[in-house]
Amino acid sequence: MGDLPSGIRLKLERGHEHFQALEGLLRSWERPQPHRVFTEPDENSDAELQRFRYVIQIIRPLPSDELSKALGDCINNYRCVLDHLIWQHSIVATGLNPPKPMGIKFPASGTSGLHAVPPSVVAAVQGLQGHRAGDDPAIPPPLRMLIELSNADKHRAIHAVHHFVRNVNVSVVPHIIGTTVENAQPTPLKGDAIVLARIAIPRPRWRGEAVDMKCRTEHGVAIAETARTPLAHLGLTLTAIRQRVEEAVDTLGDLLP
Repeated sequence: MGDLPSGIRLKLERGHEHFQALEGLLRSWERPQPHRVFTEPDENSDAELQRFRYVIQIIRPLPSDELSKALGDCINNYRCVLDHLIWQHSIVATGLNPPKPMGIKFPASGTSGLHAVPPSVVAAVQGLQGHRAGDDPAIPPPLRMLIELSNADKHRAIHAVHHFVRNVNVSVVPHIIGTTVENAQPTPLKGDAIVLARIAIPRPRWRGEAVDMKCRTEHGVAIAETARTPLAHLGLTLTAIRQRVEEAVDTLGDLLP
């Protein structure tokens, strides 16, 4: 493979610049810590159960507009890298005027858009689609997520929203037999606080003595849900997308003359 065509190289570099801008915005927002977590009594306690809520509260607003602009720019530049790669293979295979030029693209799944490339490129694209070991099973494969987010952003902005919360693990010390914990589902923050978990302790075994409640969870800024994509952790999702785009550049670039 020779040097990458300038269109591919420049779009990839620009995507990385927006990725770094997003990281910078998040680092600035996170210092000092923009949230606090605490336990509070639940008003739904009764004679049988003492109930508590484990809550995360945002104390400094997220720079939503700036994050959303950088997010859209990052997504669309990475999407352009993929489409540029398929276009380059199309003109190498068929000349400067490939058939159905408006339909040439990198597909989210399947082979739509690959009508002007050789079978080796079709096979390589299919190898880049789908989940890989280590991918988050809770979200679509990275390149499908990228393409669907880019499609959404063409019609309305994709947004960064307050906390994405998952894998909540609450421990109560000392352990009291019969204690139950109801964990939160992944959700964007509504207002300035969200309940991470609800804890219920049987009163016959708890007489008001001190208990220590600790919560381990994955949380962070999220990419808002769209019609085709789920609510997803922003940092984890974009890192997976960046890695898969770089892999696509290496894999498909190696097939260029």
